[in-house]
Amino acid sequence: MRFLVIVMCALIGACSSTEDNAVLVKLPPPALNHSLFQPIDIEPHTQLFSLDMKQQAAFYEYVQHAQKQGMRDDKIVYNFVESLLSDFRYDGATYTASESLQHEEGNCISLALLVQAYADLIDVDTSYQVITEEPVFAGQNDVVLLASHFRTKLFAPKVELPENTYALRAGTLVDYFPSSSGIVSGSASRDDLIAKYYSNHAAQALIDKDINTSFNYLNAALRFTPNSLELLNIAAVLHRRAGDNYTAKALYEYIIEQEPTHAIAISNYAVLAKIIGDEDLLFSLQSKLAALNPKDPFHLLQLARNSAQQGYYHKASSYILKAREIAPYLPQTHADMALLKYQQGHINKALSEMEVAIEKSGANEVRTRYQAKYQALQKLQSH
Repeated sequence: MRFLVIVMCALIGACSSTEDNAVLVKLPPPALNHSLFQPIDIEPHTQLFSLDMKQQAAFYEYVQHAQKQGMRDDKIVYNFVESLLSDFRYDGATYTASESLQHEEGNCISLALLVQAYADLIDVDTSYQVITEEPVFAGQNDVVLLASHFRTKLFAPKVELPENTYALRAGTLVDYFPSSSGIVSGSASRDDLIAKYYSNHAAQALIDKDINTSFNYLNAALRFTPNSLELLNIAAVLHRRAGDNYTAKALYEYIIEQEPTHAIAISNYAVLAKIIGDEDLLFSLQSKLAALNPKDPFHLLQLARNSAQQGYYHKASSYILKAREIAPYLPQTHADMALLKYQQGHINKALSEMEVAIEKSGANEVRTRYQAKYQALQKLQSH
């Protein structure tokens, strides 16, 4: 699945103190400039989990039969959804639960919504785990789309335990599209899942250069995760593209104040500094980047893209190689190096890198895209 991570004169941390202690007061993010964007209607969050009467009836019929067999409710949801997947096509599109059934396709956010929709019908408790995948799209060096993989935990009904006794609650882990290349990045809530649905649509609209649609989806996502630095980074990109460099700058300042090592925000801010011709700011940001030692391969790849955009090809290459050292299984490190070699006019080296990217990508939509790029490079080589 895909979503953006990339991915102001703000004074974010204020302290009020007493004689005995100091309390950190976290100021809210800078206000977005809504006047730049036209409001449009988007699907309400309740619609994401809704199923039509026919879809509900099919599930209730299965539930009735399974419960007679003594099947636990969490297993019922898991087995029912699994039975639907024989004709299901994994696709990058993010659908609501009902749309996934209608189209018989979707990404893992779509499936998480579908599982949650059925869990809601029979009151099965859930939790989520987030697995961060490789970047699957990069455009104009200020947009990174990550495949953010959600796994759902369906909990078994609660069991009464003796007093002062604790036991982990039983349940079923739902992962219909397991990945060997992801990195566990933490737990998530229902609000996070809703925000991810909206942010995926915001990302796609941004890629399609539809900033109004992107902003409306982003605004919806921020209602559920208002302090998400990644969403605020997207907001900064949108404001810059809409011509409001002041608000974009304020957002970047806020993000960096909250997380001084946020490499993607610093890198994107450097792009803005170059656009507005602020050489002092650009030097300061580049110095911060040089001082960082990011360990996240996705951040390193974004830094490489931004460096390449500014013409620093040697620096871009070093970032990619460092990302490859940290995560040698990621085909994106080879795909990005192929692009870099192509930009430098080294077609044969680009082809070699793409061959490795294809080999490491496995049988999925990413492999198909890499093969198309490889064929395009072959045509360039033959001319």
